[in-house]
Amino acid sequence: MVVIAGNHEVLLDQEACLFVKAADPLQVLTNATYLNEDSVTLYGIKIYGAPWTPEYHKMAFNIQRGKELRKKWSKIPKDTDILMTHGPPLGHGDLTWRKERVGCVDLLSATKNKVKPAYHVFGHIHEG
Repeated sequence: MVVIAGNHEVLLDQEACLFVKAADPLQVLTNATYLNEDSVTLYGIKIYGAPWTPEYHKMAFNIQRGKELRKKWSKIPKDTDILMTHGPPLGHGDLTWRKERVGCVDLLSATKNKVKPAYHVFGHIHEG
């Protein structure tokens, strides 16, 4: 099993979790590979995972849109077969009840122009 963190995994985000000094939360993942801006190759398939999402309230792994997020997405290796992110790229599973698209435009750019993974697996948006 391969996992990434999301906005509620504050114990895994050093910057979001300044108020708590806990034991290593990754110790419970004895049957999984945790990816945080890194890759694992399983059965010849390269999987890259990153937890970042555009800022929405003050939660774990939230970054301002623009330069900071572009820098994070630029780390995705070009030879990635499966990309795992917490949030979607713009235009993919990101339509709110208000009919607004809130996915990450910089993630869309990275996946269309640079990486082009065979699969992009992502979680959800926070805006509803």
